[in-house]
Amino acid sequence: MVVTSVGVVGAGVVGLTTAVKIQQQIPGVEVTLIAEKFSPDLTSDVAAGIFLWGPKAPDATTDVQWACDSWQWFDNLLSEARPWETGVSKLPTYLFSSHSKDLVERKLMERLTPVYRDCTEAELDLAQPAGKYKFGKYIHTVQM
Repeated sequence: MVVTSVGVVGAGVVGLTTAVKIQQQIPGVEVTLIAEKFSPDLTSDVAAGIFLWGPKAPDATTDVQWACDSWQWFDNLLSEARPWETGVSKLPTYLFSSHSKDLVERKLMERLTPVYRDCTEAELDLAQPAGKYKFGKYIHTVQM
């Protein structure tokens, strides 16, 4: 059976992204957005997301592929240098933990992002109260 039309529920960031991806992957498909509200009356108009890869795919190979594909998607939008249109901008980010280095490690982010490093002692003291955090990473990611 050939799919000629698809309905996507939701007109926020996830719904619109899903609709675009479907149209890109299935030429000629008609996509209908079904939503109670549309922009500018959406949470997506004021909410922001931060790309810190966390989902786990069914297997390691798929996990890496999904992370790389997702990062490439947002990085392409970032390279357009039009955040007012794409909704994507660069975000320098600190991750802190007082308990464990594992809580700030993001191995896939290390592979994807242009900046990924341990925090300096001075950076660890940026978060208050000073001296509380023993582990930290500084990364450049994207917000959307």
